[in-house]
Amino acid sequence: MSFIKTVDVSSYQYNIDWKKVKAAGIDYAILRIATKTSVDSEFEYNYREARAANIKVGVYKFCYADTVEKAIMEARSLVLNVLGIKILDLPIFYDLEWEKQESMSKKELTDIAEAFLKTIEQNSNYIPAIYTGAHWYNADKLDLNRLGKYDFWIAKYGKDTGIYDESIKPNIDMAGWQYTSKGKVDGIMGNVDMSIFYKDYGILAHSSTGWCQENDGTWRFYLSPNKFVSNDWYKYKDKWYWFDQSGTMVTNTWYMYKDKWYYLGSDGAMLTGLQNIDGKYYFLNPDGDMATEPVTLTPDDNGALHYPGIIL
Repeated sequence: MSFIKTVDVSSYQYNIDWKKVKAAGIDYAILRIATKTSVDSEFEYNYREARAANIKVGVYKFCYADTVEKAIMEARSLVLNVLGIKILDLPIFYDLEWEKQESMSKKELTDIAEAFLKTIEQNSNYIPAIYTGAHWYNADKLDLNRLGKYDFWIAKYGKDTGIYDESIKPNIDMAGWQYTSKGKVDGIMGNVDMSIFYKDYGILAHSSTGWCQENDGTWRFYLSPNKFVSNDWYKYKDKWYWFDQSGTMVTNTWYMYKDKWYYLGSDGAMLTGLQNIDGKYYFLNPDGDMATEPVTLTPDDNGALHYPGIIL
């Protein structure tokens, strides 16, 4: 059976050289997205640099929930809110191994897991999945009648020598096997968790429409999974954006459209009103086009200057 070499990392492995990691034969990276209460300090760097190195990315969130409500909070506040509109090539794994959950019943733990997974499903197009140890899986800690539809990523180390040993592979229907916590990979300082994945996810764990950040850092807006805005304006949340012929959102530049000049800001949104651009002042009409005739600004009772459609 063919498999895909995988690492999972967090802030403990800092300043990773993802180009070296890719050259070492790693094709999947699963990133810790958050600690118990806040975003992992290396997440944004790891997400950006791993994808730039053409490594497919997923995330994991360690479960600190002891109630359904806390599991829902973890999914919403510490996963979905952090991801925003980011693309994931791999699932969001809920990491079930917290020692304080050892005493929970199968129903209690399954309720918690299901609450997190369903919150991801119902509020995004990401793919939720489960990470746990072989001992929890085999101890019947989780109700597979309810959770069996989700992919499992299973940890089992044996003597944990850092070397892949097929003979200790767990006899479990799993998408991936984490076989060591003492792996060595060029580009990563110290030990790193290593897995092999049997499932090739391709690019499936991302929003099918809307904003999409490509591997090179540029942005497109997808109208359908296979069609993006190109060579046209697009209005999103009351702001206008211009996308060039390749579908890339244009930023930080003047753009002439139908003999009129427009300025696209650092976030790509078309600017209006009085603007200081490169040390010079310009007035951009409510429709965004640069004013080339005299403009009359009228003060209100408080002295604030107004122009029809714009408050300066």
